[in-house]
Amino acid sequence: MTPPVAVVIPVWDSYVAFVREAVASVLQQSIEAEIVLVDNASSESLPALEGVRTVRSDARLTTGGARNVGLDAVTAPLVVFLDADDLMLPGTLSALLA
Repeated sequence: MTPPVAVVIPVWDSYVAFVREAVASVLQQSIEAEIVLVDNASSESLPALEGVRTVRSDARLTTGGARNVGLDAVTAPLVVFLDADDLMLPGTLSALLA
C-alpha cells in the first residue's frame, strides 16, 4: 500500500554527513512516509538506508531542480520536502495531514 505522504530529501557533498539523522527523523513519525533521497551529483557516496529509495542526478542541479527529480520518483499523493541538514519534529506529518 502506498503511504499517504512522501518526503523528498535532496543531498550532495558535505550534506551527506547529516542525511542519516534527517531520514531517522522521518522514520520516527507516527505516519508512514515514502522517503526519496535525491543524490544531486554528490562527490560523496550516499549511504544505503533501509526503507529509503535513492534517485540520482548525473549533473548538479539547483535545490528546486533536485526536488523536482525526487518529485518525479514519488508515488504518494502528497509530498513534503526536507533539507538533508534538517530534522522533522515529532508529529509533523500527522499535523500536516490533519
